[in-house]
Amino acid sequence: VARHVQARKSHVGRADLERRKRTEHVVTEGDSSPTTLGTRILVLYARIRGHNDQPHIDAFWYQIIKERKQMNRLKNISKPRTWSMALLLVAFVAGCGGGGAGSGGDPILGGGGVGLNAIIPGAVCPVAGATIPTATASNPTSGNLTATTSTSGVAGNGKLILATFSLAMNATTINATTFTLSPVGGAVLVPASVAYNATSRVATLTTSSALLADTAYRATITTGATSAAGTPLACNYAWNFRTAAVPVAGPGPVNLGLAAPFGVAATAGVTNTATAPNTTINGNVVLDPNTTCNAVAIDAAGGFGLCGGSPPTINGTVISPLFPADAGATSGAIKADLLAAFLSITPPAGPPAAGSLGG
Repeated sequence: VARHVQARKSHVGRADLERRKRTEHVVTEGDSSPTTLGTRILVLYARIRGHNDQPHIDAFWYQIIKERKQMNRLKNISKPRTWSMALLLVAFVAGCGGGGAGSGGDPILGGGGVGLNAIIPGAVCPVAGATIPTATASNPTSGNLTATTSTSGVAGNGKLILATFSLAMNATTINATTFTLSPVGGAVLVPASVAYNATSRVATLTTSSALLADTAYRATITTGATSAAGTPLACNYAWNFRTAAVPVAGPGPVNLGLAAPFGVAATAGVTNTATAPNTTINGNVVLDPNTTCNAVAIDAAGGFGLCGGSPPTINGTVISPLFPADAGATSGAIKADLLAAFLSITPPAGPPAAGSLGG
């Protein structure tokens, strides 16, 4: 038995020595000059991403152990700080994974392209509910590559950055702290103003001057913004856009009035198909006078009802003469504001043509 145990130990020792030799070879492979252990670990990590094999992985952990032993020899560094460095190195491995499609990942760093735990306006927050406010839309939109550098009629050639909410918001919580704009990788800009319109549920950040041409910017709205009832946003919202290659002023926003938070307005009902992926509407819907979905009457509770078995997903409310129960006063007012907005941008040559809104 003793000889068997000794032989087993010898075998394990030889295997460990052989693995260590392979590890040493991987660590020094291709190195033309001496480097610090920390640098070598980072270089080796880069190799692991391209060579996902056991020798490279073994080498990486072996170098972390060597780094810790080396740091323990430094008398001026306390043990907690030593462990902190080891944890940071491990965090580096975990945090530098490539951002997959749809992750919003940075093409270089590989993660958090629009900020950790943030979604773009219109995306579905994991924490959702009828009383939890969301950001349903933005202007400029996320991913816009030709955004104007300023907005016509704004003092100092400033630009308007807009965000629309699903619920009435507490205006005091939408300010220069919770709604910000910055060049990507740069400092937050000091805005000329941040305001909230209770009628349209639109927050507006006005810059103090024109944005730089051909520059990437990031707008952010934090969970510090709350609804009028005091419920905070459940997700942070962040979106990136790039300005046009040359400075250009865009038109001022159209005053949609009560129609601002609506994604769909229809007088003849709506039709939705059962083809995947299912339709998702970010915003409210107004149906008046026809109150049907797939030729089936909608419910009187602010939803689409059965919709012939294919109801769309809606992050908002369906307004109609059936809901709220005011004989169509609300839906009629929304339609009136939408018509007024349409006519406000109609060329002065004459009324709309037959068949178009108001014609």
